[in-house]
Amino acid sequence: MSYHYTSLFSDDIRNYISLKIALGYSRTTYEGLLSLFDRFCLDYFPTESCLTKEMVDKWCCIHSDNEHKNGLHRRIIALKGFASYLRIIGKEAYVIPDGFIGKDTP
Repeated sequence: MSYHYTSLFSDDIRNYISLKIALGYSRTTYEGLLSLFDRFCLDYFPTESCLTKEMVDKWCCIHSDNEHKNGLHRRIIALKGFASYLRIIGKEAYVIPDGFIGKDTP
């Protein structure tokens, strides 16, 4: 499946995914989750180009009725990695604090 990113984070998302793939991570691990985040940005924060705490908090609170706790966990981990990447490349971004996420449920 091919994903098209169109939010103001689109270039950064593509570059982050390329980096993760170059480091040996699976494309599918990040593409779908960050595609959801890209769509979320378009729906709720279409003019925002900085990853703010407000955005992250809203992303962590939004879920569908059938989303398992582990799905939420994966979404948060993907966003935390993306936020860290943004900081590394010199952009301002709120990074979810360590210990916030917890562990997957068996």
